[in-house]
Amino acid sequence: MYVEKLCILKAITDELDNTCYAIICDWNANLCDIDNSLFAGHMINVCSENNLKISSCAHLPERSYTYVSERWNTTSWLDHAIASNDFHSSISKINIMYDVSDEDHIPFKVYINNDNIPNLTSSINNGRAKIRWNNMTDNDISKYSMLTERCLHDIHIPIEAVGCRDTQCTNVNHIVSINIMYNDIVSSLIQAGEESSQNKKRSYTNKPGWAEYVDSLYDTSREVRHMWVNAGKPRQGPIYDLHVKSKARFKYALRYISRIMKMHYAKRH
Repeated sequence: MYVEKLCILKAITDELDNTCYAIICDWNANLCDIDNSLFAGHMINVCSENNLKISSCAHLPERSYTYVSERWNTTSWLDHAIASNDFHSSISKINIMYDVSDEDHIPFKVYINNDNIPNLTSSINNGRAKIRWNNMTDNDISKYSMLTERCLHDIHIPIEAVGCRDTQCTNVNHIVSINIMYNDIVSSLIQAGEESSQNKKRSYTNKPGWAEYVDSLYDTSREVRHMWVNAGKPRQGPIYDLHVKSKARFKYALRYISRIMKMHYAKRH
């Protein structure tokens, strides 16, 4: 159930239209005793896989705690601020309010420096050519490397804009030059990805356990996504909730059969 909830959070963040966000809540993952915590490993793995920062660890002492158990007379660090890189860089400090409560969950404050929050641009991230690295052979990777080198070679580098040291630069010429260079780089990588991954198709259905555990969830996820798209891709409401949960259940089942495959492989070798 815990891993399924993590998949739901992952599905929600995947649908966000920006990269500046944080999830601040009771994660039920005790970082004071990772080896004996039931969920700490899962939370740490999710952060590592999705390039998220455990901001509370970065800003607080190692022996912090946010939960006091009167029954067992113990303390635990269960509540955390997990943030994307952009949001993490905007956090100036975090304080646990020990003077507010000495039992159950203890609240904590997160201080945000608005000046460090990046502004959204009008650039469109067209990720139509996502490379499935697990399906790529050594020759495919060499081809991708060669194509990226060729595509990136002719990109103009605006030396003055790139060398600007002003983190809050408002020079229009600098902004335009950086945006052009960024779009050129993205276009080049997309082109290289498309050329190197031609005829590479996802092959989920060949995995053992697909028909038993995943097939029906996959069909449901596709149907619900179609309904969500037709509704205008809402960011809240019952259709959005159904879309997120169906997507999360499909990914959870997919991860389950992948984990079973790895266990069987490990036993055989």
